[in-house]
Amino acid sequence: MKLRIPKRFYKDHVWRDLPTPAIIRETARHYFIDTEDIAKLAELYSDAQFYADYSMIAEVGCRSHIGLVSSAAATVRAIEKFAQESPGHQIEDRGRDQFGLKISNRLIEKQEDNR
Repeated sequence: MKLRIPKRFYKDHVWRDLPTPAIIRETARHYFIDTEDIAKLAELYSDAQFYADYSMIAEVGCRSHIGLVSSAAATVRAIEKFAQESPGHQIEDRGRDQFGLKISNRLIEKQEDNR
């Protein structure tokens, strides 16, 4: 199964040498990534949640990062939508303080169900 996410945050995630799902195909602004490696998808989600905090821009005063923050937020939404549309799995808590723990558990359950 594949998932469409924005390129900008994905490239930043890869640049920081973090575990990242494989790219299946790309368009001008998006990558379609593989969703089979749940651990890598959960890592991408957790990282995107951290970067999607718009208050960080206000605190740091660095408006040049707004594109990265927006891309991270779009990545979070895409992964959450994927998890919600997966049969039998829903996200109960979208709290940012959970750092993706709930969705990580849901995605791991999904992977186990597919075996």
